[in-house]
Formats: sequence, C-alpha cells, structure tokens
Amino acid sequence: MNGSSESKSLTALLVRCQQIAGRLSRHTGRPPVQEVLELEGAVQEAYGAARGSKLSEQQSGLTWEVVLDIWNYHTEQSSLLLEPAAQKLSAQVLQCASNLLELLPNGALSDSEMSSKAHILCKTGSLWHELNEHENAESCFSKSMPCTATWKASLNEAAGADTNEIAEDLFGLVTQRMVSAWKLDMETLAEEMLKQAQDLISNEHGSSRITFHQSFRLVTMMAEQAGRLIRVKHSTAATTLLKGAMAQLSQLALDEDDPKLAEGTEITWHLRVKVLRMLAHALLEEAGNAPAALNMIHQIRDQRDGHQDEHSKHGDTPEQRHVFALLWNRATLLFQQHNFQRARSLFAGALTFSFGQLRAKTARTLGMCCLGMADFERESINSLKHVKGNLPADASKTELYLDLQELHIAVAQKKVSADHIDRCIKNEHCGPMLLAWISDLLSSAGIKGSNMMLTKTVLNSALDKWLESDNVLPDELAKILRRLMELSQKDQEKLELVYRCDKPVTQIANPGQLD
Repeated sequence: MNGSSESKSLTALLVRCQQIAGRLSRHTGRPPVQEVLELEGAVQEAYGAARGSKLSEQQSGLTWEVVLDIWNYHTEQSSLLLEPAAQKLSAQVLQCASNLLELLPNGALSDSEMSSKAHILCKTGSLWHELNEHENAESCFSKSMPCTATWKASLNEAAGADTNEIAEDLFGLVTQRMVSAWKLDMETLAEEMLKQAQDLISNEHGSSRITFHQSFRLVTMMAEQAGRLIRVKHSTAATTLLKGAMAQLSQLALDEDDPKLAEGTEITWHLRVKVLRMLAHALLEEAGNAPAALNMIHQIRDQRDGHQDEHSKHGDTPEQRHVFALLWNRATLLFQQHNFQRARSLFAGALTFSFGQLRAKTARTLGMCCLGMADFERESINSLKHVKGNLPADASKTELYLDLQELHIAVAQKKVSADHIDRCIKNEHCGPMLLAWISDLLSSAGIKGSNMMLTKTVLNSALDKWLESDNVLPDELAKILRRLMELSQKDQEKLELVYRCDKPVTQIANPGQLD
C-alpha cells in the first residue's frame, strides 16, 4: 500500500472514531458497552495505521477534534453517579482519547495544546487510580509528566488564581502517581514523587490555604501507606515514612490569628496524634523498641494535655482508645513471653491512656509484671506507688490488689512493715479469705514478728469493721487468729461473739478472684 492510500486509510479511521464518539455523546447515564468496544477497536486500528508516520495537518486537526469530543462526553459523564462497572467503561472511553494523543508528538504542540494533553492524560490516570487499576494509572501518569513541563514553568510566571490552579493540578498528579507507585511496589518512583510533592509545598506557589491542605493531604497519604506497610510487617519502611510525615507536620506553622487557617488547628491535631500512634506501633513492631515507642506515647500525651476538649476531659477519646489498645496488645505479648521488664514499661504507658474499668485492669496487670520480675527492684515498688496515685477514687478493689502485690514484693525482700499489712487489712474489700492468704504468705517467708503485726492490725481495726458489717466472719477466722498468737481473755471473748453469731456468712473473694 502506498503512502497516499495509508493516509486515506488513517483519515477514514479517524473519521470513524469521530462518528462513534458522536453516537456516544447522544447517550446519557451508563456508557453503552457496544459503542465503547467499537471506539476502542477503531482507536486501536488508527493507532496501528499511524505508527511510525507523521500526521498531516488535516489528520492532526481531526485527531484533536475526536479527542475533544471524547473529553466533552467525559465531562458530562463526570457529573453522574455511576456504579463501578460504568465508571470503568467511562475510564475506557477516556483512555481512547489518551491513546489518540500519543499520535501527536509533544514537539509539534503549542503550550496550550501541551497543557490540554497533560490534563487529559492526568484525568485518565486518575480514573484508573480510583478504580485501583494502578498499572493503567501509572502508564498514563508517566506519559503526562513530560507534558507538565509547561505547568512547572508557568508556576514562576503566573500569579493569583492561575498559580493556585496550576499548583493544585500538579500536586494532584504527583501524589496520585506516588500512591500508584506504592501500590505497585515501585519504591524508587514513589520516593521521587514524594520528594516532588514536598518541593511543591515548600515552594509555596499556592495560597496559604492551598499549601496547608496540600500538606494535610500528603501526610494523610503517607499515614495510609504506613498503615499498609505495618499490616504486611514492613515496619522499618513504615517508620521511615512516618518520620517523614512528622517532619511534614512540623512545617505546618499555623497562624492562630489567621481566620483562613483557624479551622486547620483541630484537624491537624487529630492527624498529628494519628501519625504519632502509628509511629509508636511501627517502632514496637520493628524491633520491640519500647523506649522509642514510649517516647511517641509521651508526645501523644503532651498533645492531648494541650488540647483538652469535652471528650478528653472525661478521659475517653478515640485517640486514647487506639493508643491503649496498641500498648496493651504489645505488653500482653511480652508478659506472656515472661519479658516482665519491657512489659511493665508498656503497661505503665497504657495506664496513662486507660479509663474506667480498663484503668483498674491495667493497674493490676502492671502489678503482676512487677511481681514477675526476679530481682524485685525498688523501681517495682515505686511503679506500684505511682499506679496507686493515679487510680480513680472508687478503685478500692484495685488499691487492695496493688497493696497485696506490694506486700508480696516486701516479703521477697524481707522488708515487711506494719504499714504494708495495715493497708491491706484496712481495705473495705479485705475479708477472711484474704487474711488467710496473707497469713500463709508471711508464714512461708519466715518473716520475724509478722504474725504479731498481722494479728495486731486485725484486732485493732479490721475486726470492729467486720463485726459492724453484714459480711460476718466465718469460723475459719477464729482458727486463723488462734493460730497466729495467744490471745487475751478480752480478745477471746470478742472472737467467741463472732464465732457464735447467727448472721449469714458472705464469702469474700480471694486475690485470684478480684476483678
């Protein structure tokens, strides 16, 4: 076939594409499958016929006409709410326009034509991106990048609204390509796009409002990708990405007096807490790095303390629940592995973010970590005292549990004092079963004078309290006290009064049953 025949064939194919695009434009709603397939076939034929040859001026003009017809059809379609299958058909239609644009070399296009080509390629890539077809998206994005050279050049020349629009378009292209690269595991490309996005923000081509929202969107994307990395156990990469997100957040110097940015304070705070929480998670997963993770937790607490809203005043916010769950799960795993030292640190961190019944449960588990430590360091006792000082006012059961754990530590250190025993016995939830447990603990440890201290505490304070309550002492208490020491006649009479009492007996929980 000679050149003239090939030219006529290409022209005929382009005319056919134009006719199909015209039929498409008469449809509203879901794109008709038959016309979409016909258009794809015609464009593919035209692309094959034009391969390696230069288009005539007439053919170039006809190509632009077909592309603009398809673009106008897409613009009308974009205002409709289409189901995923119809959205894919719409993407296929726009892909036809993008394929035709490849017939037009960049060097032969004017600046306005280059800009139009970039817009269409970017939009096609965005449609595939939204449909999670990232290979198709990346193909369009990569072809659009050379066309955006005019955008980048005009950023330094345009002003006002024009600059804002160009900066937003370019930022959208770069970030969407970045996300697609992440999805395709193209790490080098993703890093390159991330750097370009950060450069666009730092160059401040747009208004302060646009720059702020671009930063917010970028950090959100980085956090989402970090979450995916954490889920697939790529914690080191997640840590690097989240540290970059924190650096980006630190650049959001919001002017509290600027009404244009005032609303950003609230959403930035929540995003900062989210990134810190994810960074703590990544650090824990990466190498069980408890100190670094707890540093992130302390930063969250500082953020929370500086941002008191109605929810945080009541001690129950989504951020607190997320952080608590993060620390609790990791600490529980360490506890099960008998790594009490590290588990204790994380449980102590979790206590800061616990509330209600969870606070009591966390405090008790922290005490158990202290008991599990072989050397019973003094720091363990200090930790218990710190826990008790931060308990809610109605946590007397938890206080008793912690007092018993502190007594256990004191017994192991052979440093039992009357104060240790006194605090346990005087607690309103301490009953005869706990008294028996304390007695056995002291006896087995051979603590000198411990039985005398225990009996004295019971007779001087606890016994009167028990006699006045409905929880009357059972027979076992008299046996325990007689075993402890030789009682005076007056004390014997008091015990006999209890022994003969006909009131019903209420069983008091033992240490293992305290919830």
